[in-house]
Amino acid sequence: MVNEVSKKMSQIHNTIAELNDSYIIIWTEDMFLTWRWWLTMTILVLPWVFWFFLRKKESTNRLLLSGLVVYLVTSTLDSIGVAFGLWHYLYTPLPYIHTFFVPWDVSAFPVMTMLLIQFKPQINPFIKAVFFALTVAFVFEPFFSWLDVYVPVKWEYYYGVPIYFFIYILAHSVSRRKHFEPIE
Repeated sequence: MVNEVSKKMSQIHNTIAELNDSYIIIWTEDMFLTWRWWLTMTILVLPWVFWFFLRKKESTNRLLLSGLVVYLVTSTLDSIGVAFGLWHYLYTPLPYIHTFFVPWDVSAFPVMTMLLIQFKPQINPFIKAVFFALTVAFVFEPFFSWLDVYVPVKWEYYYGVPIYFFIYILAHSVSRRKHFEPIE
């Protein structure tokens, strides 16, 4: 029984390796250094530059923790969405990381969330969550789809609204933690 499973899994992993090799060839020949690739690199770097200068310095660690939560949730959900064929991405910064969109998950979403948390903290977080969800679902996704960077396959933009809402509320909640117990 174990040998059967091992053989089947070896076949699947060999197929995945072959597909990855094909992807790397396409990425190298058709995507790397195109204007869309440079756009994704800009989205990867520029938000962090803005955040570095705009952040409230005494809240850096708290904000980074919230950003990390956003990254973990979005990259996990992105990987699941790509794996189930709901969407895929073109012009990724690196050919080896194509199951989620690094510029959104590592940069744009965490930075946007951290800035929303930091600025106008008296605004109800549910209002900010609605703003975040609607902006991502109805501005970012259609725009990047129009640019042929993001390809929704079995996904409608409005599906993401409750997910993005939840992601913001979760990050906001993490940012409001009062303290951590000391490690002794």
